[in-house]
Amino acid sequence: MRGALLLSLVLVAGCAALSPGAGDAVVVSRIMAETREAAAAAPGVRRTRLAEAAERYRRQPDDASRLRLAAMCVILPEPLRDDERAWTLLAPLAGRRPATPLADYAALLQAQISERRKLSEAGDRRQRSLRQQLEALRASERAMIEREERADAARAR
Repeated sequence: MRGALLLSLVLVAGCAALSPGAGDAVVVSRIMAETREAAAAAPGVRRTRLAEAAERYRRQPDDASRLRLAAMCVILPEPLRDDERAWTLLAPLAGRRPATPLADYAALLQAQISERRKLSEAGDRRQRSLRQQLEALRASERAMIEREERADAARAR
C-alpha cells in the first residue's frame, strides 16, 4: 500500500513536470469562473467582487491576483469596467515568454481591450461625421430660410 502511494506521488510529480503550467490552467479556470459569476450577478454583488479582487491583489500582488483583478476590470459592465487599469495590470503578464496559461489569458484580455478601443474610436469617428453632416444640413437650412426672407422682403417692396 505504501509503495502504491509513493508510486502515485511520483507519477503525479512526473506529470506536473511534463506539463508545466498545469497548475496555472486550473488558476485560469477559477478566475474565468469567478469573473463569469460576477458578470452575471446583480450590480451590488459585482461591486463587491471587484472590491474583493482589488483587496486580494493589494494584499498579495502575485500573477493570479493580478489576472483576477484585470479580468474583473475587463469583463464587468460599465460603470465598473476599467480598461486602462486592466491594461496596466495585464502588461507584465501578456508578453511573458514562454507563454503560460496565465500569460495566454492576459494576452486574450488585452486583445479584447484593443478591439473595444478600436470599436470605440470607430464609433467616435462616425459620431463626428454625423455631427458634421448635421451641421452642414443646418447651415443649408439657414441659408434657404435667409433666401426666402430676402425674397419675401423684395416682393413686399
